[in-house]
Amino acid sequence: MLVWLAKKSIEYYWNTRPENQRKICIYRITCSRYVYNEFENNGLIEGIRAYFYRMKSCNHGYKLSLKKDMLLTGMKIKTQQEINPLIVKEFKN
Repeated sequence: MLVWLAKKSIEYYWNTRPENQRKICIYRITCSRYVYNEFENNGLIEGIRAYFYRMKSCNHGYKLSLKKDMLLTGMKIKTQQEINPLIVKEFKN
Protein backbone atom coordinates (compact mmCIF):
# COMPACT_ATOMS: atom_id res chain seq x y z
CA MET A 1 0.00 0.00 0.00
CA LEU A 2 2.77 2.47 0.90
CA VAL A 3 4.73 1.60 -2.26
CA TRP A 4 1.59 2.28 -4.31
CA LEU A 5 1.14 5.64 -2.57
CA ALA A 6 4.78 6.61 -3.13
CA LYS A 7 4.60 5.70 -6.82
CA LYS A 8 1.33 7.62 -7.23
CA SER A 9 2.96 10.67 -5.62
CA ILE A 10 5.78 10.55 -8.16
CA GLU A 11 3.30 10.02 -11.01
CA TYR A 12 1.33 13.03 -9.76
CA TYR A 13 4.52 15.11 -9.89
CA TRP A 14 5.20 13.92 -13.46
CA ASN A 15 1.63 14.69 -14.58
CA THR A 16 1.31 18.11 -12.97
CA ARG A 17 4.77 19.52 -13.62
CA PRO A 18 5.66 19.80 -17.30
CA GLU A 19 9.21 18.64 -18.10
CA ASN A 20 10.26 22.08 -19.27
CA GLN A 21 9.38 23.51 -15.83
CA ARG A 22 11.38 20.96 -13.84
CA LYS A 23 14.96 21.45 -12.74
CA ILE A 24 17.45 19.61 -14.93
CA CYS A 25 18.66 16.62 -12.99
CA ILE A 26 22.42 16.13 -12.96
CA TYR A 27 21.97 12.38 -13.37
CA ARG A 28 21.30 10.57 -16.64
CA ILE A 29 18.41 8.78 -14.94
CA THR A 30 16.43 11.52 -13.21
CA CYS A 31 15.95 11.37 -9.48
CA SER A 32 12.20 10.82 -9.72
CA ARG A 33 12.63 8.01 -12.28
CA TYR A 34 15.38 6.38 -10.21
CA VAL A 35 13.33 6.46 -7.01
CA TYR A 36 10.18 5.30 -8.83
CA ASN A 37 12.09 2.32 -10.27
CA GLU A 38 13.46 1.43 -6.84
CA PHE A 39 9.96 1.44 -5.36
CA GLU A 40 8.66 -0.63 -8.24
CA ASN A 41 11.48 -3.18 -8.39
CA ASN A 42 12.78 -3.40 -4.83
CA GLY A 43 10.00 -2.27 -2.52
CA LEU A 44 9.43 0.31 0.17
CA ILE A 45 12.72 0.25 2.07
CA GLU A 46 14.92 0.45 -1.04
CA GLY A 47 12.69 3.16 -2.50
CA ILE A 48 13.08 5.26 0.63
CA ARG A 49 16.85 4.66 0.64
CA ALA A 50 17.02 5.71 -3.01
CA TYR A 51 15.07 8.87 -2.24
CA PHE A 52 17.37 9.91 0.59
CA TYR A 53 20.49 8.97 -1.38
CA ARG A 54 19.47 11.15 -4.31
CA MET A 55 18.40 14.05 -2.09
CA LYS A 56 21.76 13.89 -0.33
CA SER A 57 23.86 13.47 -3.49
CA CYS A 58 21.91 15.90 -5.67
CA ASN A 59 24.19 18.85 -5.88
CA HIS A 60 23.61 22.07 -7.76
CA GLY A 61 27.20 23.21 -7.32
CA TYR A 62 29.26 21.31 -9.86
CA LYS A 63 31.97 21.80 -12.45
CA LEU A 64 32.56 19.82 -15.61
CA SER A 65 36.07 18.91 -16.61
CA LEU A 66 37.39 18.86 -20.16
CA LYS A 67 37.07 15.07 -20.00
CA LYS A 68 33.32 15.56 -19.38
CA ASP A 69 33.49 14.28 -15.83
CA MET A 70 31.50 16.13 -13.21
CA LEU A 71 33.07 17.28 -9.99
CA LEU A 72 30.50 17.87 -7.28
CA THR A 73 31.19 20.33 -4.48
CA GLY A 74 31.61 17.43 -2.04
CA MET A 75 34.57 16.28 -4.20
CA LYS A 76 32.65 13.33 -5.61
CA ILE A 77 33.28 12.60 -9.28
CA LYS A 78 30.57 11.35 -11.63
CA THR A 79 31.48 9.92 -15.02
CA GLN A 80 29.96 11.02 -18.31
CA GLN A 81 27.79 7.89 -18.29
CA GLU A 82 26.17 9.09 -15.06
CA ILE A 83 25.71 12.71 -16.12
CA ASN A 84 22.56 14.00 -17.81
CA PRO A 85 23.33 14.52 -21.54
CA LEU A 86 21.69 17.97 -21.39
CA ILE A 87 24.35 19.15 -18.98
CA VAL A 88 27.17 17.70 -21.08
CA LYS A 89 25.70 19.38 -24.16
CA GLU A 90 25.48 22.69 -22.29
CA PHE A 91 29.18 22.39 -21.38
CA LYS A 92 30.17 21.81 -25.02
CA ASN A 93 28.47 25.05 -26.11
